[in-house]
Amino acid sequence: MPYFFNDFKNSINCFLKALPYNEKTNNLIGISTLYNNIASIYIETNDTTSALKYNFLALEIQQKINKNDEDGINRVAQSLGNIGRTYFTMN
Repeated sequence: MPYFFNDFKNSINCFLKALPYNEKTNNLIGISTLYNNIASIYIETNDTTSALKYNFLALEIQQKINKNDEDGINRVAQSLGNIGRTYFTMN
């Protein structure tokens, strides 16, 4: 995966190309994961505005899924943690 080789631009492009396939199949967990991955890259490149955008998109999807099982709660917590991490890097 290009993200691990610090090829951030290519990584974002790959994630964005994967989005339509997940949207077409209504794979909400896949979409949320892609948004979180994109947000992580934006944090690494100090684009906190874009990072927050994608973090909040991921959280919104997780709240729509609204699974009250352990996995669902963990995914919401991960999204909230990512938002907190982004705000932390802004200071």
